[in-house]
Amino acid sequence: MNTLPATTQLSTLALEIGELTEKLQPPTSEMIAANLLSMRRVGMAYSQGIDPEMIETVYSYALRDVSAIGLQEATKKILKGEYDIEYGFIPKPPELAAMARSEAKKHRVKRADLIEKQRTLQDLSAYRSRKPDHGTKERIREVLGRFRAETAASRVENALPQETMSEERAAYFSQIMQLNDAKDGPDATQMAFRRRIKSEIEQASLGEVQE
Repeated sequence: MNTLPATTQLSTLALEIGELTEKLQPPTSEMIAANLLSMRRVGMAYSQGIDPEMIETVYSYALRDVSAIGLQEATKKILKGEYDIEYGFIPKPPELAAMARSEAKKHRVKRADLIEKQRTLQDLSAYRSRKPDHGTKERIREVLGRFRAETAASRVENALPQETMSEERAAYFSQIMQLNDAKDGPDATQMAFRRRIKSEIEQASLGEVQE
């Protein structure tokens, strides 16, 4: 597991992506000439049918869209005999271009993976550094306060002593509940007490009727 700080990881990723991006650029004319020359030096000849005066032109045209690293790695494999080809001849321009593209695939995949990792780290860093605004903080406090009040009210309802609701007690609480509330109004705990008393009064009244 990578435990380096996000800034260090992002810096390292940026360097790796930059290096791969540079290597995946098309080869220069000088690079193409150098790779062809390295094959000539081991005794490989150009395929028959290619006009000697057009060699540089046709190879440059075929290789203009491949990557420098793909061409370099294809040339190395040719020199090591790692392809199933006729080694007496330098691959024709389309063949060499196909080899270079094939060799560059793994580097393009790696670059894409690094870019995706970079974006993920950037998103994560932005999320961690994001601070809630004042409105968000107020909403959080409001929700938290309401939750605490409801929790306290639930505890009151469940913890009120069970007393028989006599006629005198019912009359007393009925008068209490008819009084005007304070300016700020009853809180959640007081409302829970009222609901409990009202329920007991109603149950007591129902019991008298049934009797």
